[in-house]
Amino acid sequence: MKGLAVLMYHALYDGDEELEAIDAADRPYAVSVAEFRRQLDFLEEHDIPVVPPADVEHLRDNDRNRVMLTFDDGHTSFYRHAFPILQEKGMLACFFVTSDLVEQRKDFCDWHQLREMHYHGMAIQSHGKTHRFLNDLSLEQQYEELERSSSIIEEKTGNRVYAISFPGGRYDHNTIKLGQRAGYSQFHTSEFGLNRPSRFRTPLILRRIPLRQGTTITQFAQLAQGDTGTMLRHRLLTQTKSGLKKLLGNRLYHELYKRYSG
Repeated sequence: MKGLAVLMYHALYDGDEELEAIDAADRPYAVSVAEFRRQLDFLEEHDIPVVPPADVEHLRDNDRNRVMLTFDDGHTSFYRHAFPILQEKGMLACFFVTSDLVEQRKDFCDWHQLREMHYHGMAIQSHGKTHRFLNDLSLEQQYEELERSSSIIEEKTGNRVYAISFPGGRYDHNTIKLGQRAGYSQFHTSEFGLNRPSRFRTPLILRRIPLRQGTTITQFAQLAQGDTGTMLRHRLLTQTKSGLKKLLGNRLYHELYKRYSG
């Protein structure tokens, strides 16, 4: 399968002490620095282009797989680990930050760090204002999360905000409409899969591929190259999870996830 693989990271860690410092609910999605470097090395060695975030909307179908790198939440490891490695390799990525958590959580990036990352070409985009699940909110509350997070990030970093990653992957059709009204043109979901540029529409709603602590380099290769069997297996699994979210509701599903994750 050929297309754009939007890879989703949540935190990086170097050693057991850093891993233990990451919230238990986020630990399953923490990737070691060594493994992250191996993954980027693989992309280079196999000539898989890393697409700059601002160029995604202009892609066209071709016979090559491409990837986009995204990071959710705003963990301090984005600046400490991911940023220097990306600079070293000349790669650009999209960092989705929850605006109210910047400088409020000691394990999250501060505005100075985010401004520096933006200055060097990284896209600093929205992950909501408070990280509340958007489809649990009223229309007025949803719009505030969308509009205020964008305004704050632009004011603090000088970065133009055009993209959002939905907290917890939760959204509905109203979220998209309100997001467009707030000025977003790119919407990143937690729905698993590749993206075909020939199917891009306005607004652009993108599937993503989560990287986990246990993702081996072989599995990474299958995901980055769009191996058909691998993609179908993961798609079925995420569809099952989506069904459970609808059945249980966001709050109960999230509580169960926190209890049994890791």
